[in-house]
Amino acid sequence: RDHYRDTIRQIAKDEFSSHEFILKLAQGQQQEYVRLLYKFIEYPDPFRRAHAQLAETLHDYSDKVKQIDKAFDDEDIFRNKASNSKWKKIISN
Repeated sequence: RDHYRDTIRQIAKDEFSSHEFILKLAQGQQQEYVRLLYKFIEYPDPFRRAHAQLAETLHDYSDKVKQIDKAFDDEDIFRNKASNSKWKKIISN
């Protein structure tokens, strides 16, 4: 199954941030999200590392999304201010 493609389709907006994508993926694919977090359990910042990997993997879906901003200021899932990417769907819902 392709959780990335499913998650992209489930996001209602045509443009979204990496943080919005991560939150939607974590909500819809909780077991996969926990497995990824666990891979980084030995690091002091497992969430940041897991989220960076999730966001970076969006580049592999260039047939579905296009990065339109590399330094978009937003809140992460903990509501901390952070810079992340903004994406635009190439596909529709």
